[in-house]
Amino acid sequence: MRQGKGRATEGGPPSIFVSAGEPSGDWAGALLAGALRRRRPDARLVGIGGQRMAGAGVELWADSSEWGAIGLLEALGQVPRIWGAVHRARDRLVRERPSAVVLIDCGAVNLRLARMVRREGFRILYYLPPGSWRRKLRDAKVRDAAEVIATPFPGSRDLLQGGRARVEWVGHPVVEAVRPT
Repeated sequence: MRQGKGRATEGGPPSIFVSAGEPSGDWAGALLAGALRRRRPDARLVGIGGQRMAGAGVELWADSSEWGAIGLLEALGQVPRIWGAVHRARDRLVRERPSAVVLIDCGAVNLRLARMVRREGFRILYYLPPGSWRRKLRDAKVRDAAEVIATPFPGSRDLLQGGRARVEWVGHPVVEAVRPT
């Protein structure tokens, strides 16, 4: 795998791209950004997300807040805008070469983005992969989308094994975010 030309490979602060295409991913991405900021306040966080990620200090290359749709016709109307944003993000990733790519859920967008950037030699972490809550694997492509998959459910660790990715159970972010008073 080619090394990225992101700042971390040059000895400077890391640059991390985070992609979340729907509200729950935006929420998880904001929590992740906060955790990354606590560990590496000098890190540059960029990506695709919504207002929560932006509020957590992620420089948005594309705002996915309006990507949601109900029904087939509404979803089809979103396709040109979404694919335009994804292709612009891919082009910018290739130019700017962040240290790592973190994909959060949203398989319709992130599995395709993973294929695009994997060819460019990026290190990819799939955090909260799509369908990880299921008892049966619906799409085996997720197993090969990244070098590492961080899954929120212990049962999905075994379910997602068998591809190119190392799979780790990391727990669900809601457990960290919601604490009894």
